[in-house]
Amino acid sequence: LKDLNNLKIDVSEGVEPSKMGSDILLMSMDESFTLAEATDTNPKTLEAAKTIATERDQGSKLVGESIDGGWALRYEKDRDDGKTTYYLFARRDVDGKAYFCQTSVGFKSLRDGALAACKTLRK
Repeated sequence: LKDLNNLKIDVSEGVEPSKMGSDILLMSMDESFTLAEATDTNPKTLEAAKTIATERDQGSKLVGESIDGGWALRYEKDRDDGKTTYYLFARRDVDGKAYFCQTSVGFKSLRDGALAACKTLRK
């Protein structure tokens, strides 16, 4: 990831990262998420992420976990149209800097693919 301190990440073959402001968008049939250096607007702790998930997003089925150098939170929200949106917040420290992965997608497999990829972020 040239635009993100030359970090490396494992994603599906053929994924071309695209720049969206300060974020990098990574999207394929297996994962869909943005990745960026963490900012003050991103939750710093798993507890803060849970608060956003429940209070702002009215999310349910929260699953938090420790990951190498940080934490991840998966949750979902049932929409008025009968469909479900699947969310991910993940924060990791790599080489002394914090990075934030996030997504809100219509398929659980895309969210879970995003989490798997974010766990591979490295120098």
